[in-house]
Amino acid sequence: TAPILPYYSSRGILRRVDGMADIDTVAREIQEILASA
Repeated sequence: TAPILPYYSSRGILRRVDGMADIDTVAREIQEILASA
């Protein structure tokens, strides 16, 4: 995924989620990101 990070970042559409957080937190953050898209 590293090679595509600059592409999405430069367009202002990169969203980051801490994959090391507990599963409920990760799921909630992903849902929030998708809901705001």
